[in-house]
Amino acid sequence: MEKSSIIERVKNNPALWTIAMYALIAGVFKTSVDKIHNMIGIEKSYLYVLFYLVFSFTVLILFDKYYSPEYKGNSLSSKKIFKGILFLVPTYLACALMDFLVFIQVGGITFDFYEFFAGLRPGVFEEVLCRGLIIPVLLFGCKKNNIFKAAFISSALFGVWHIMNFFYGASLRSTAIQVVYAFGIGLVFAAVYLRTGSLWPSIIVHSLIDCTANIAEIGIKLLQTKEAASELGEQAAETATQTSGLSLNDGFLLFAFLVTFISGLILLRKTKHNEIVSIWKDRSSKTII
Repeated sequence: MEKSSIIERVKNNPALWTIAMYALIAGVFKTSVDKIHNMIGIEKSYLYVLFYLVFSFTVLILFDKYYSPEYKGNSLSSKKIFKGILFLVPTYLACALMDFLVFIQVGGITFDFYEFFAGLRPGVFEEVLCRGLIIPVLLFGCKKNNIFKAAFISSALFGVWHIMNFFYGASLRSTAIQVVYAFGIGLVFAAVYLRTGSLWPSIIVHSLIDCTANIAEIGIKLLQTKEAASELGEQAAETATQTSGLSLNDGFLLFAFLVTFISGLILLRKTKHNEIVSIWKDRSSKTII
């Protein structure tokens, strides 16, 4: 069999086109909504979040149903959800540690429903894109299939995806750290998807991480205000200044990276590959190792 060029393989692979169009349409929609917000002054748009939720699940269901003969999947399987969430408990605790410290400084949680709801968007969209669509292609759509390759490449793409933070105002240094952090968290999410066959654990925990972070941002803003300074005293004002950097604190992100990266490696250890094969064998006639 002659080795086809990369261009020919992309042209002849509907799954790759699906992934590209998914990311493109979502990006165009985000840009359009952002412009509408700026024009008419709407700061909070539930439509924006709902679009991503409905669009993401629709694309995933269609992908699972029609990506054949390479793959016939059920990424939204309800099996082993609880097991997957248990796998991800250390990940959530490591990623939300920074937020918990903010809650302690504030003296509680200042809840905002929209900020909580908005955390669902990246949890769903990014898991569908970087795990639900990309991992099956790497497992079943490539000439040489490999569990480690699927996990590491999908995680690397997830990390690279966060380069866009730079174009939204983040510094080059913080963007680089975000990319590394995202690679680690992507690896453990990929591992759980491979170990359970279900995308739900990663969607739930990823969304919870982002929802917690969004709520913590409210606390950070509260600590930064003059009202908070006068209410809590000069010491609180000084603490607010220090705490305001927690959202991009290098130490917390690197700690979370280590926890998630090591967790991912443990979940993907060689002795568990037969278990992974047994979970995915019914989804394709191809072998994945």
